[in-house]
This record gives sequence, C-alpha cells and structure tokens, in this order.
Amino acid sequence: VVPQDAKLTPWPSQMLKPWEQLSADEKKLFIRQVEVFAAYAAYSDYEIGRVVQHFQDLGKLDNTLIIYGSPMGNSNVHNHKRCPLFFAGHAGGALKGGLHIKTADGTPMANPLLGAMHVLGLDAPTFGDSTGALDLNAAPEATAAF
Repeated sequence: VVPQDAKLTPWPSQMLKPWEQLSADEKKLFIRQVEVFAAYAAYSDYEIGRVVQHFQDLGKLDNTLIIYGSPMGNSNVHNHKRCPLFFAGHAGGALKGGLHIKTADGTPMANPLLGAMHVLGLDAPTFGDSTGALDLNAAPEATAAF
C-alpha cells in the first residue's frame, strides 16, 4: 500500500520524544491512545460504510456527494492542515471518483471543500482560508488512481 520510495514526515521531536526515550508509563499511555484511536477508526469505517451502502441501496449514490473528514490535523497546535477527507458518490456525474489525491504540505482543508463546491455548481470564489480550489477530478503526479 505504501510506495517503496515514500518519504516519511520528519519526527516532531519538539513535541514528542522518540519511543526509545519514553518511560514505561509513557509507553503504556501511548499504547492505550493508539488502541483508542484504532477503535475510533474501525467504528468510523463501519459507520461510513453504512451511509455509503444506504445510498447505494437507494440507487442514489451516483447523484450524491458524501464528505467525511477530520477538521483537525494536529490537535496539539489546532492545525487543520493535512487532514484526511473522504468523498463518496459521483455528485450527479460531476465527480469521477476513484482517486487518491495527496496535496502539498500546508494545503488548507478548505481547498478540497472549495473544489467540492465547484463540482456541485456553486461558483464561490473562496471558502474559509482556501488558497484555491482543488480539482477533485484530476490526479496530480503524487497520487494514485484506483
């Protein structure tokens, strides 16, 4: 799933000590946090699947756009950049789908949301802190098409 030449984001050593430097209690805490996040991710996956399946069962998914994501990328600094977003449906044929789009570091979350507004026919020049609409039908070089 992860390309061989993928470059990892540098470790945020100013915020987090490396694993080897953690005390036994700190490791125990972080392990518990990972367990909680894993449960949250599994539950979210299940519930998102139910919503998508419902629209498929109704025969309406091709005319629907479902957006799911997190409004915060790094809660330690209240950062809403590098947040994963999930788009399902084809918005009446306006969204081709089947793409994984990775944006450049620092891309505001508002850019893909502005792109979604444009896909839906809303001619908004900006949205929130957007720096431009992300083309949701284009796969830049750093993406994968499914």
